[in-house]
Amino acid sequence: ADMEEAFAGIDLSRISVSLTINGSAVAIMAMFFAMAKKRGFPLAELRGTAQNDILKEFVGRGTWIFPVEPSVRLVGDTIEFCAREVPHYSPVSVCGYHIRESGATPAQEMAYGLAIASAYVDHVRARGLDVDDFAGGLSFNFDIHGNLWEEVAKFRAGRRLWAKIMKERHGATDPRSMQLRMIAGGGGGGLTVQQPENNIVRGAYYGLASALSGTQTMALCSYDEAYTIPSEHAARLSLCTMQILMEEVGVCDTVDPLAGSYFVETTTNEMERLIVADLRRIEEEGGIVAAIADGRVQAAVNRQAYEREKRLANGELRKVGVNCYA
Repeated sequence: ADMEEAFAGIDLSRISVSLTINGSAVAIMAMFFAMAKKRGFPLAELRGTAQNDILKEFVGRGTWIFPVEPSVRLVGDTIEFCAREVPHYSPVSVCGYHIRESGATPAQEMAYGLAIASAYVDHVRARGLDVDDFAGGLSFNFDIHGNLWEEVAKFRAGRRLWAKIMKERHGATDPRSMQLRMIAGGGGGGLTVQQPENNIVRGAYYGLASALSGTQTMALCSYDEAYTIPSEHAARLSLCTMQILMEEVGVCDTVDPLAGSYFVETTTNEMERLIVADLRRIEEEGGIVAAIADGRVQAAVNRQAYEREKRLANGELRKVGVNCYA
């Protein structure tokens, strides 16, 4: 009934519906699909995304219901169901975002995100599905804050690595299966309570980094997000920031404007080296599912969060309005 009320009068054939839900995703997706069928919309024509990344919940947020392995099976159920019944719906949006917000480095964010996505692919392939029958429906959600060049390099390196993982490890042949389709935007972890108007400027640069990184979808945090649920005024400013970047600044005029830059290409190569090192460490320790189940990933992220706070406190990590130009 709640779904019927929420979507009353909305033509589901004309919109894409994103559900930011994880631990209870299977139930919420079922409600959405049941509502759509009741209203006469064929499941095969529905478009949308469910976040549904339970492994990052164990690392970055903590809203899980079942232990790790049964949780992965539920994610596999939704991927298999959508592959067979709702082919235009993305059943998982793998969220490095929350892992970064919890303290991970940019390289760790990408490494853990790619490892988690690959674990879901392994699980569904073990059920007998061909990788190209479902991998094109997977998407990603990544974070942006901090050094612009580091963030751009993170995404450029991640895109290369995901294509390689899908082709060489999982045997994908469809180019869509190898695409790192993502939403990337400003993360609240980069904002400050102090001098919050500075966050408007930060958000603009986060949006610039997102566009320069080749994201398919952008989202920006609001300047007051560091201390409250965003106000309508702040949210509208974030929307206008993205519109200015698109309509006035011209960041959408070309796909990869930084390609060929010696500095960017070198930074991308170095970021790829760091991500690969983390991926190898994860594999050597038994894989990402086991590492999350026994808490090793959570411990690594917690250490990075602690180190970041120390660097902020001693001024090594400079933050305008917090520990420099305050």
